[in-house]
Amino acid sequence: MEITDRQRRLLELCAIRVDRQSVDWSLIARQVQDAIGLDDLSQGIITEKSTAAERSRPVLRKGLRHMGPLADRVTAELEAASEAGARLVTVLDPDYPANLRLIPNLPPFLFYRGTLSDDDARSVAVVGTRQASETGLRRAATRARTGISPRRSPIAAPWSRSSGPQLRRADPPSRAATLSRVESARAAW
Repeated sequence: MEITDRQRRLLELCAIRVDRQSVDWSLIARQVQDAIGLDDLSQGIITEKSTAAERSRPVLRKGLRHMGPLADRVTAELEAASEAGARLVTVLDPDYPANLRLIPNLPPFLFYRGTLSDDDARSVAVVGTRQASETGLRRAATRARTGISPRRSPIAAPWSRSSGPQLRRADPPSRAATLSRVESARAAW
């Protein structure tokens, strides 16, 4: 999978882990949309004034001291995503879903299979959880199998590790794109 230098830098920031803590991904996504936001983050500068920023600042600064393993991790995840037939879109890209740009906790990137189109603006997401209940799994599988919107909007489904296998068996409609914002691209498929 070919990516730009800016995309790689964004993914490396998202890969930072210090004592099982990461930089808040939504904070990263919000800041990199600013013209110099990616450069600031790459230097340990968080411009946002929030609780998430206060928690993320020491993690970012410490994580930036050990970028070598992050580059290796990103490369491995990109290879896994590519092997799964996934594509990457980041908040830096013009084809990033416009409706996601409107939410405060937007994901900085998505791996997806299928295509993204303007029709996706009214799509529905079936989002997984690590500890899904039986009722939640049953409801999500029904919606993934039958669709939700009376206007036949596509369903975008970022499956998680625990709910993913059950939902994949639900055989989502052929128009559905499968998206993922997970710790490991390998876990998404």
